[in-house]
Amino acid sequence: MTQPSDDYDAVDGTGGVTDVDEYDGGQDDAGVTAGEPVTEPATQVFLVQPPPPSTGEPRVDEAVTRLASLDDLPVTEHVAVFDETHRMLQDALADLDEG
Repeated sequence: MTQPSDDYDAVDGTGGVTDVDEYDGGQDDAGVTAGEPVTEPATQVFLVQPPPPSTGEPRVDEAVTRLASLDDLPVTEHVAVFDETHRMLQDALADLDEG
C-alpha cells in the first residue's frame, strides 16, 4: 500500500498543476472550512454615479435626474419612474415643436 505524501498537487485555475507543499485542511483563502456555515455577511459594494451632465434644458435635466432615484426604489416601482420620465421628456419635446 502506498503512503500519502506531504506534497499535494492542485489545479492552479489555468489548466496547469501547481505543487502544494502543505494541505490546509479544506480551508479557502478566507479561512472558511468547506461545509462550514458562513456567519459573517458579505461586504456590499456600491458604486456612486456622478450626476448626469446638464443638457441646458431644465425640464430635461429634471427628467434625467429622476432616473437616479431608481437605486433607492424597489424594482416594482421602476416602471412608474420610467413612465413619468418618458412623459416629462415628451412634454418638453412637444413644447419645442409648438414654439
